[in-house]
Amino acid sequence: MSLTFLSLNVKGINNPIKRSKIIQYLLKEKADVIFIQETHLDHHESQKFLNLWKGPGFFAPATSKKNGVIILFRKTLQILPSQPSQTDPEGRWCACEVTLHRQQLFLLNIYAPNVDDPTFFHSLSQILHNNSHILMIVGGDFNISMDPYLDRSSKCHPSKSRSRIILSTMIKDLGLVDIWRTYNPTSRDYTFFSAPHSSYSHIDYFLVSKPLLKDISSVYIRPILVSDHAAIGLHLHPSSASSPKQVWRLNTSLLSDPDFIQLIKEQTSLFFQENSSSCTNTLLLWETYKAVICGHIISYASHKNKLLTVDLQRLESEIASLESSHRQTNSPALHNCLQAKKFEYNHLMSNKAKQILFHSRGPLLRCQ
Repeated sequence: MSLTFLSLNVKGINNPIKRSKIIQYLLKEKADVIFIQETHLDHHESQKFLNLWKGPGFFAPATSKKNGVIILFRKTLQILPSQPSQTDPEGRWCACEVTLHRQQLFLLNIYAPNVDDPTFFHSLSQILHNNSHILMIVGGDFNISMDPYLDRSSKCHPSKSRSRIILSTMIKDLGLVDIWRTYNPTSRDYTFFSAPHSSYSHIDYFLVSKPLLKDISSVYIRPILVSDHAAIGLHLHPSSASSPKQVWRLNTSLLSDPDFIQLIKEQTSLFFQENSSSCTNTLLLWETYKAVICGHIISYASHKNKLLTVDLQRLESEIASLESSHRQTNSPALHNCLQAKKFEYNHLMSNKAKQILFHSRGPLLRCQ
């Protein structure tokens, strides 16, 4: 069984709809361990976000609605924290030592300053050296292009960066590797689009200890969808673990769907017309009705979810294709088309997020 690691700069999740939308996006990605940057959430709101996620996590809260990072774990993932989490008082990094599927790891999630700040990377290096006895996965928004030529779409000559020099030295000294560049030594792909400069750059990374290379089967960069950054991910293969059984629950947002209401009315009427006269045991009749109507509900909800999934996948594919073309041409027309597709994608995701929020506030009914 593999573990999926994901990293995403969310550019603020104070808005409840965006907060729920981001969670639905993360769930769609089926990530097990997630590094989130730039939450803009204070301590109280960060805790509320963890409650909404319904899984364990560690966070460094934002200060003055800036910065903020969180490490999330899938609800059903078995984790064994080895040490208390470490956090930055400015909300730029958080770290934890955990055991996942019998693999001990030191995880560090960072949101680096968007200016050349060698002091930040000096302090980061010290943290990692203090934990260098453990295999590491370091991820997040580094706000640096490690290769100033391959990692930037702009043809302008890059300025010298003291932070890049310190980061390169730290990677070498600690035996870390940029896992995406290791798999794609000469490829160009980007994780951030700057609208003011109309340029792309690769500034989000996963750095891993070299001994983990043999356990990583794939790395990827998603299209830029729910933020101005792309999600990046990797698949790690430690020992397997079993998954717990799940309980079906009614999605109460269906109660505002006229087609669903009509279906339930028709099926309820049909059921009692066919069964009321032949069944004198009212308790048995009621239990049978619940089983039958549950089947219709599950079928209807599954069909709706499949249609939504198809639409989202179509839009993701179209956005990825348009992004690729826009990187090559920088065409204003393509940019407008790309923004329209992203608006459509985020509209669907927002509607889904609203349904999830409505569901979480309403009653939860179970078929038993």
